[in-house]
Amino acid sequence: MLLIGSTLKAQMLYELDTATSNYTEFNGGTNVSGSAWDSSQMITLPFAFRYFDRAYNNIYITFYGVYFTDTGLDMMYFGLHDFIPEDLDISKSPITFDVFGNIGSRILKVQYKNVHEASTSSSFEYVLNVQLWFYEADNRIEIHFGPKTITDPKYTSFVIGLDDADGVYSYGVGGSNNSPVLEEQNSSFDGISEYPYEGQVYIFKPKNWSHVQNIVFTKYKFFQQSEGFTFNSESDASIEIYDVNGKLVTSFDYNAESNNGQFKTEMHKGLYVLVIKIGSEIFTEKLLVQ
Repeated sequence: MLLIGSTLKAQMLYELDTATSNYTEFNGGTNVSGSAWDSSQMITLPFAFRYFDRAYNNIYITFYGVYFTDTGLDMMYFGLHDFIPEDLDISKSPITFDVFGNIGSRILKVQYKNVHEASTSSSFEYVLNVQLWFYEADNRIEIHFGPKTITDPKYTSFVIGLDDADGVYSYGVGGSNNSPVLEEQNSSFDGISEYPYEGQVYIFKPKNWSHVQNIVFTKYKFFQQSEGFTFNSESDASIEIYDVNGKLVTSFDYNAESNNGQFKTEMHKGLYVLVIKIGSEIFTEKLLVQ
């Protein structure tokens, strides 16, 4: 029987680091304010990005962060307040994205300019400027905090974090602004005690991903698709798909010379685990059927 539960959750899959950098607002890029402020805007990534050790080709930009499938469960967010554009005018609070760098070391940047909090009265201010950076080379994520004005006394803590699609992992930044720590969210989690200062950078680095660097880029490449998945390898492989109860659902044989790497799945909605065997080595991937 395939075991995937508590043994996975026992270890953190990201580590938090911090840095200080001048906040540089970028001009141009693609403006997605119309959809992102209303609900979300799906964009095709210029490179496959792994989030919680799962590869994605698209992200959905929304007004408080991004998520990686239309379920909205796998989120990377910089706050959970009721954000709105200034004067409800999206042109005053644009949400844009752009890609920087060369192939192999590109960075996707999502920029939130002049974001306001809905319930702040006219007596106070709550204004943020934030950028989310996604790195092609090592799959790390950075939150860059820009100029802010927060005078509303009812906001004394801020929730910033990462959630996995299958609900196994939910991380948040706790502690204080000067000494932030990444921890699993639970009923007592209340975020950090103050909003990060201008120029502060939170860095989320992949950790305990046993095969990201050595396997994904050399042994095989795996990408989830809407009707199945793509698998490519220089070696022959066998692929078995199990449901969350450890029951074998189906299997495939991959021939490096004759297979095109496209596999369609006709399975019920849910989370599945792929067991990939290449020679004497065994690897796993998650597959979410929607």
